[in-house]
Amino acid sequence: MNPSVFLQKEGRTAAATKITLCGHVRIFMKRIISCVLSLVLLVSISATPILAATKATQEPLKITERADRSNEKYTLEDLAAMRLAVYGILEEKFRSKQEETNAPISRPEAVKLLYRTFSSKDSTVYEKAPFRDVSEAYQHYIDWAYAKGVTRGTTADTFGTDNISQRDFLIMLLRAAGYKDKFTRVNVFDFSKKLGLNPAGIRANFTAGDAALYLQDAIKLFKIAHTVQGDRIPYPRYVSLKPTSINDIKQLLKAAILFVPEFCDIQTNESFTKEDMLAAYRLYRDYQHQWEVSTYKDDLWYASYLKSNWRHSMSVKTGVQLYQDRERDASKAFCDYQMELKGLNQSGEISQDEYKFRRDMAEAEAFFSGEYLQIQLTYAEAWKLIRNTDDAFVLLEDGSISASADKFYQQYRKALSKNATARQKVLTAKSVICAEASYDYGENDAVKSKQDTSRPNAHSILGFLENRTVVCDGYASLFQYIMLREGIECIIVLGTGITQPDAKTGKINHAWNKVKLDGKWYNMDVCWADTANTSDYDLKTDAEYLALPNKHWPTYFGNGPYAAK
Repeated sequence: MNPSVFLQKEGRTAAATKITLCGHVRIFMKRIISCVLSLVLLVSISATPILAATKATQEPLKITERADRSNEKYTLEDLAAMRLAVYGILEEKFRSKQEETNAPISRPEAVKLLYRTFSSKDSTVYEKAPFRDVSEAYQHYIDWAYAKGVTRGTTADTFGTDNISQRDFLIMLLRAAGYKDKFTRVNVFDFSKKLGLNPAGIRANFTAGDAALYLQDAIKLFKIAHTVQGDRIPYPRYVSLKPTSINDIKQLLKAAILFVPEFCDIQTNESFTKEDMLAAYRLYRDYQHQWEVSTYKDDLWYASYLKSNWRHSMSVKTGVQLYQDRERDASKAFCDYQMELKGLNQSGEISQDEYKFRRDMAEAEAFFSGEYLQIQLTYAEAWKLIRNTDDAFVLLEDGSISASADKFYQQYRKALSKNATARQKVLTAKSVICAEASYDYGENDAVKSKQDTSRPNAHSILGFLENRTVVCDGYASLFQYIMLREGIECIIVLGTGITQPDAKTGKINHAWNKVKLDGKWYNMDVCWADTANTSDYDLKTDAEYLALPNKHWPTYFGNGPYAAK
């Protein structure tokens, strides 16, 4: 059955923060994806119900972040040390920001951390190592390291008590992880990168914080068992980053997003100049401008994690302030250029988006003081729910919501075949969602008739957790949640199913997904696949979507790096 009836709110534009919903012809019966799958899911749900309360019996669910998130600025090193403190690897004092993370780490202290990471429950008394310079406080740890082949000391009878280098620490870490004969001292960094152990933010002068970064990533990579001690720590609001080049920023921001900060401050330093900062501003200024999206060569990778757009503020003085500071020449030049751009925009020679881009870049180049770039982030609800399942940090006031989403994810995992490919994961997620979710025609009817009974959570994962009914963006958000849990890039595409001109003018009345498989983007519309009982919308290119009877015209993420070719 073709989903051909659409619902469109008047005046909805691309800048709107709420997606208008798509409507579909009401279908007479819910399709059954597979008898076996349905039985498995029904049994699972009866045993572990997902927040099954209805609107009549429960207040609408709401994702609320904790009020006790710290306003102090944390580095990635600080946060790694805090994680290790929750795991009992570092002392309790490291649960809060400690200047010690900036200090060098001695060889004995490094071995102590490795022991606590890899063998904390090992009560074996090892034969004493043949080193004469080991203090009693570190004897047990170094005896373990010598017996396990983690270290042979600096000489036959000397362990060494000086500060450890990054290379020596990494060598001992990899040996402790069981890779003793797999690398050499010369190629240890290349070998580590191939394994996937390459944390962002390691400094030239190796510190205790750098060691914490390595251990944090090693615990995840090598699936090292650990015990959580005490309460989880609220995620901070600010993360401070110090890149050494423009190429560092992507890796640093990817690491920072794991801690869901509201703000990321990028600091200038000797290696990262004002010119680098302006280049960063150009890259991360505003991904929603269509003109810019179409000109980017690389994916705007962060779109999978964010709700709307990154709003940026720099330490930039305004023209008014510059007049007050009597820097009249620079201010007049900027104002003249801005007037020139306005004329080009009004004459139709450049678009509104290109006008905004050129104006913002000119302002930054003229007035930027060169100290820092601050990026404000607004996260997708899927990413918030995922990060609230971290065992060391906490984001939300109500943990039951992320726990319920996790139960549904575990249902999906049960339905997933062993050694499933990425494509199979995508299609299994679609099948599980279609088997369990239903389209919220009540929300459709309420908006269409302009009744004051609209249900905002129908546009959200929360609607599914309440009573398993959602509309198009709710389907898309739920699908994105599963994909991000699986490590598959997934964005929510905002667009229209009416006409291409509607999309070009910024109107939105439908939402679907794009997923990235083997380096290529594919469209995926779980909502229409469910309501029309079809596979026509599974993993298709943009051209294939436009060839279908019910076309998809993207308003956002339809061109540039997101083109599905």
